[in-house]
Amino acid sequence: PIDRLTRTASDVARTGRFSTRFTVQTQDELGRLGATFNAMLESLETTYERERSFIGDVSHELRQPLTAITGETELALQRPPDPAHDHETFERIKERATSLRSLIDDLLLLARADARAFGTGTGEVSDSLAEACNAVRPFYPKITLAVHVREETLMVGIPAPLLVRLFTNIVRNAMQVARARVTATVTHEGRNAVVTIDDDGPGIPEAARGLLFRRFERLPRDQHLSLIHISEPT
Repeated sequence: PIDRLTRTASDVARTGRFSTRFTVQTQDELGRLGATFNAMLESLETTYERERSFIGDVSHELRQPLTAITGETELALQRPPDPAHDHETFERIKERATSLRSLIDDLLLLARADARAFGTGTGEVSDSLAEACNAVRPFYPKITLAVHVREETLMVGIPAPLLVRLFTNIVRNAMQVARARVTATVTHEGRNAVVTIDDDGPGIPEAARGLLFRRFERLPRDQHLSLIHISEPT
């Protein structure tokens, strides 16, 4: 059994095939060692597949704005100078570049999350929500954004910049799909601060809700997240 375990470990190291498993036939110490070895391989296989999918998703997401920027630039270089037309081109390039920068920031945020490098800190819920709404509101002038916060301080164990980022993402999603109105509300229920982002869009089908927190998952434009909870304010 030890020889088989050694050969299996050597095979995994040589080929990188984490799908390999050690055959466990006993319930003694060697059997438990083999089961532990298999559990480790299963964990490595899951991590490997997730990272491979992540790299593919990142490549796709980065390629889109870069392709758009390259296309706009090539067209601008081919046509005669036209101040009005060139201004529109530069605006589109700026929009794509801003999207690319936001994506890179998201990737850095994910890397820090995976490395558990966020550190410690707290954030105030009402202030963070108000800051996020103020940042998003100018980009959607046709949508009414109402903010209702609490007068009392509601602190949670999330660093303030991350809390603002969280609210900004969700409020932006709501503004994108809203027909005319979005309401952001903070309430206090026991030890919980409850933040509700509500819009008059069509909502998220129940079948799609399990996909909401998958990285780079994009739902159709008429589907969105409407409710989050942040627990245990200090």
